[in-house]
Amino acid sequence: YQTLQAQMDEVRATGKDRILRILDADQRKRFERMVSDLQTRQIR
Repeated sequence: YQTLQAQMDEVRATGKDRILRILDADQRKRFERMVSDLQTRQIR
């Protein structure tokens, strides 16, 4: 399970980096806000 979790975390990080590379500054801010909101909801 830990190996799978590590692989999933790596895919998420890689995907996020790829998305951020193609966004302009305003889009990056909105994307980061959206990701932060999603993470906050998952914690609750």
